[in-house]
Amino acid sequence: MLPQLMQKTSPAFALPLCSFKVERNKESTARVAIWRQLGVA
Repeated sequence: MLPQLMQKTSPAFALPLCSFKVERNKESTARVAIWRQLGVA
């Protein structure tokens, strides 16, 4: 939902250019750890 709101409100944000994949080199970051703990989809 936040990405869609960002696209509507910010001309600098382009949703088609976003990647929501969890890459191997980012798996140990706090952002990914919290994402997994909270079960955010």
